[in-house]
Amino acid sequence: GMNEIIKEISRTLPIMASELSDTALQMARANVSAKDLFGIKGDTSNKENFFSQNSLLSLTAKLAAYTSEAPQAVYNLTKKLKEAFPEVDSKKIADLLSGAADATQWSFSQMGQFVSAIGSGTIKNTNISPDDFFGVMALQSLGWARPSDAGTSFKTFNQFSKNAKSVKSQGFMDVLGLDRWNDQGTDLKNFMDYLYQLNGLYKELDKNGGKIVRKVKNKKGDLVNQTFNKKDVEGMIYGILGSDASRMGNMLDGDNLKETLNVFDKYINTASLDQKMSIRSQSTLYQFHLLRSELENAFLEIFDKETINYIGEQLTNI
Repeated sequence: GMNEIIKEISRTLPIMASELSDTALQMARANVSAKDLFGIKGDTSNKENFFSQNSLLSLTAKLAAYTSEAPQAVYNLTKKLKEAFPEVDSKKIADLLSGAADATQWSFSQMGQFVSAIGSGTIKNTNISPDDFFGVMALQSLGWARPSDAGTSFKTFNQFSKNAKSVKSQGFMDVLGLDRWNDQGTDLKNFMDYLYQLNGLYKELDKNGGKIVRKVKNKKGDLVNQTFNKKDVEGMIYGILGSDASRMGNMLDGDNLKETLNVFDKYINTASLDQKMSIRSQSTLYQFHLLRSELENAFLEIFDKETINYIGEQLTNI
C-alpha cells in the first residue's frame, strides 16, 4: 500500500516519511491518478509493476532530497510547471528543476513565486521551450531580489510585446524591426527569437558607438535614413514594453544573450536528476542526512512531530 511505498522511498533518501506522506495526500486530493502518483503499469499483483522510480511521488522525493527542500514545495512547483508544459513528461521537468536549483540562488518556493506571478496559462501560450524558460529564469534570478517581481516583469514583457498594436507602439516596433507575430498575424513567433532581436539592438548600438540607423518615413511619405542614439532606442523600447517590463528589456543590454544562456544551459542540462543523485549520495553530508531521516522515521510512531523536530535539531548540532 501507499504507506509501504513511502517508507521504502524514505529508507533510501534523506527525507521524512511524514512529510512525503502529507505531500502524497495533497497529490491525491488534487486528483492525481494512482497511475501517475505511483507509476503503476500493467498487472498490479506483480510488485515490480506497482511502483516506478519515475513516478510523480518518487521524482518529488528525489528533488526534495537533492535540494534539502520540503516535498510540498517541490510538488507545488512541479504542478504549476506541468500545467505550463503539459506535453513535457514529469521526469524531464524534474531533471530541469535539479539543474535550475544548481544554476540559481532561488529555492523551489521562490521559483514557485516566479511561476505563479507569470501564470501557467501565460507560459503555455508564450511559445517558449521549458529549457529556454529555465534559462531565462536563471538569468532573471541574478537581477531581481523578489522572484514575484521578476515573474511580473516577464509576464508584462510578454503581454506588451504581444499586444503592441497601438499606432505608437507598433510604429516603434516597425522602426526597430521587432515583431512577435508571423506574417499572417495568427501565431506568436518564438519568445527567444524576440529576446535575441532586442539583444541584437543593444549589440548594434555598442558596435556603432551608441547609434543605429533605420529607415523611416518623412512627412512626404518617403523612406529616409534616420540616426537614433541609445536614449532614443531605450525610449522606444520603454514605449513598447511599459514600465513593469522595461527592466527586463534593460536585462538584454550588454553581453551576447545566446552565449550567456548557453552557460546556464550547461548547468541546467548537464546531467539527469538520477545521475546527480548518484554522485551526491557518495558524500559524507548526504549519508549524515540519510542517517538522520532514518532515525526520525524510526521514531515516527513513538514521538509526535514536535519531538521529532527537536531531535532533528539536536542531530544537526552534533
